[in-house]
Amino acid sequence: MFKGSDAKALAFSIAMLTLCSLSCGCVATGSHPPPIDQQVPKELAKISQLPYVIEPPDILLIDVVRTVPLPPYKIQPLDGLYIQATNTFPTDPIAGIYSVEPEGTVNLGLAYGIVRVADLTLEEAKAASARREADLADELRRTGARES
Repeated sequence: MFKGSDAKALAFSIAMLTLCSLSCGCVATGSHPPPIDQQVPKELAKISQLPYVIEPPDILLIDVVRTVPLPPYKIQPLDGLYIQATNTFPTDPIAGIYSVEPEGTVNLGLAYGIVRVADLTLEEAKAASARREADLADELRRTGARES
């Protein structure tokens, strides 16, 4: 088919073409930054991520500190109680939101003292505060009778 120098030239051309194609490899011919909408976030080049949408294969773990319990509700430390009392001193009314201290008590002020309400239902707490008010009224009658 090819004779002499033509065969050598053809063999040389095929060898050079093969050598050139194998020597290129996977080398990039320059550094191109990614498009603006696909930039990788870095410490000095932060970008906002899209909001995440929860979908079926996702698993959620939710830790609840405190939930609303089933009745009867027991008063716990750090609860807020709305207390409104009648027949109180005009200078020291009891009306408003009082917080339960970490020890489980409610401080009603200097004139009325402290009432323990932790682990009581609301009805039991009302009874405890009524007992405290009755004890205070008895104490006032005794001290008032001694003074006169």
